[in-house]
Amino acid sequence: MKLLVVFLPLAATQCLSASVDSSLRRSTPPLPPQHRHAASEPLAAFQPLATGHLLSRKLPHYGSRSIHPIEEAPLRTPLWNNAKGEVIPRSAPTSPEAVRRRRERSIWAGLASAKALVSVSVFIALDIAFRQLLASLNITFPSALIGMGLVFASLLVLERVNPSKAADVAAFLDLGASEIKKWLPVFFAPNLVVLPLNLPPQLGRIVGLVVAGLLFSLTSTAGLVAATTKVAERLSSSASSSSTSSSQSTRQRSPPSSSSSVSSRPPKYYGPFGEGVAGTVAILSAVSFGLSVISARQGWGGQAVWVYLLSMTLSGYVFGTSCPPSLTRWLHPVVICSLSTILGAVLLGSATQRSWQEILAPYILANGHVGPGNALLFLLGPAVLTFGCQMYAYRRQMRRNLTEVIVGCLGAALLGLFGTAIGARLIGLASDLRLATLPRSITAPLAIEVANMLGADGRLAVALVVLTGILGANFGALLLTSLGITNPTARGLAMGSAAHGLGTAAIVNEGEAFTFSAIAMALTATWTTVLVSIKALRDGLVKVALG
Repeated sequence: MKLLVVFLPLAATQCLSASVDSSLRRSTPPLPPQHRHAASEPLAAFQPLATGHLLSRKLPHYGSRSIHPIEEAPLRTPLWNNAKGEVIPRSAPTSPEAVRRRRERSIWAGLASAKALVSVSVFIALDIAFRQLLASLNITFPSALIGMGLVFASLLVLERVNPSKAADVAAFLDLGASEIKKWLPVFFAPNLVVLPLNLPPQLGRIVGLVVAGLLFSLTSTAGLVAATTKVAERLSSSASSSSTSSSQSTRQRSPPSSSSSVSSRPPKYYGPFGEGVAGTVAILSAVSFGLSVISARQGWGGQAVWVYLLSMTLSGYVFGTSCPPSLTRWLHPVVICSLSTILGAVLLGSATQRSWQEILAPYILANGHVGPGNALLFLLGPAVLTFGCQMYAYRRQMRRNLTEVIVGCLGAALLGLFGTAIGARLIGLASDLRLATLPRSITAPLAIEVANMLGADGRLAVALVVLTGILGANFGALLLTSLGITNPTARGLAMGSAAHGLGTAAIVNEGEAFTFSAIAMALTATWTTVLVSIKALRDGLVKVALG
């Protein structure tokens, strides 16, 4: 039942989006008649015309993978390629050939959406299975991180046994991973949404500590990785003087690939979402708002409010991802969707004569109840599992940089814990607040475990984790670029260890760096939990923080 409550809204949104996008394709006008006779000219001659005429309209997005051989040609040029590879003019929209092609594209688009939904469902089912398995074994370690490692290891084993089958399985899982990746940051929003309900004391000092700690973690981790790389290269060069050229290549670092290139401008975050998705969540918000007002006046249940708050979060996120980089550079889409949810609670409270705090209170529920925020937090597990697919895609780069990964993550865990403890003590935070800030740079599930081991407030610890992630996602990549850190290994390890999941999601377009960020997020959180679980080290950490 929980799976249906969580997944059906997003599944319905995706299916409706596919239908709307197919309609948009059917409504795309043909080229002007005066240009149809030039089929024999080279494709390059038509490229400016195609770009100006066809791509000036918003075309729908069906993912990063080609679905059918004819899929790409009609989107980029006014020409078609027939079965023999010959260039022929695009058929008129009223001809039987054009109707057949439009129908064929619509069918393939629908199949692609259905296959992606099945892939997403597999990740959700795996996450539920891992949770139940660890619960039955009384293991408190986050199941998603273990599941991520098992997905990665299973693909490696399958590759050894049957490489072609491993490629097919990885391609299928990548469909779901691509869809989940679009929504990844919104799964971190719930704790930020409810933060105004319980603002901690000394908020200014806490924010200052988080900012300083983020800068320290980013620069120290990148410095550790850079130093480790230099040492490894010196050792490799000294050893290669007496070895063959083939042995030199086994240790040589590969230059950043084109997929890992960085820009001085921040990427446009996680879209594009089609017009169908934006329209669906907007309509859902409007309808659920009306039903919420009616149910409040009639004394009905709060199911409409549940849907309304969830739809306001999703619509705010979709709107945030469509904003220009000049805005998202300062206002992260997660902040935008959190503000839209709070604004929605204010509007509903005004319409029903209730306070916005009362409307927002059931956003996250305890004791096994499921609020809108619980539904989004639940999907964090499947999202983390998808990182295993990305790790598999960059497995060779990981093998070449294993030393940097180990040194960078272990150093980030130690420096993050003790550096934060010293900083919290220096600025004079209250004792309970000092302990809650210690797990600020690790992923939320493990931050709760670390806070419990330290006797700190777990809810405040998660809120600080989200704040750290938002700052890192907004400014982390820009800071690294301004410092001249363009190596994907250093960028990824720094972002993942300093800003956990949100920082990882922020560099999703950097390919190789994104993979190392996912690894750093998992390993830094694991190292931090293991270090705090050691009693002698935990006592020393508390003594440094409290004095």
